[in-house]
Amino acid sequence: MANGFPLLEILPESTPELQEVYRPMLEVYRGGSQESYTTFGQTPEQVGRVVIRAATEETPHFRYPTSEMIQNLVAQKYVDPSGDSMVALVGKRLSK
Repeated sequence: MANGFPLLEILPESTPELQEVYRPMLEVYRGGSQESYTTFGQTPEQVGRVVIRAATEETPHFRYPTSEMIQNLVAQKYVDPSGDSMVALVGKRLSK
């Protein structure tokens, strides 16, 4: 595991050429991920509060964003970040 990416070395399809091509991309991704988690990461307690809320609500949502940053990201991706509209839609389809 000399390159720090064990998956590159253990995949049967992996070759030195593939490792050479993908290593720079993975290094950039890992660096960005580490920076993002350091900046925007959450504590277990913060996530735990959301899990407890989800587990104890009388009518739970389909999804629970665990931070404002994730809420904004999800809002960009989905019109209904809670997922409730999809649950209602699928429920109507299944009840026919």
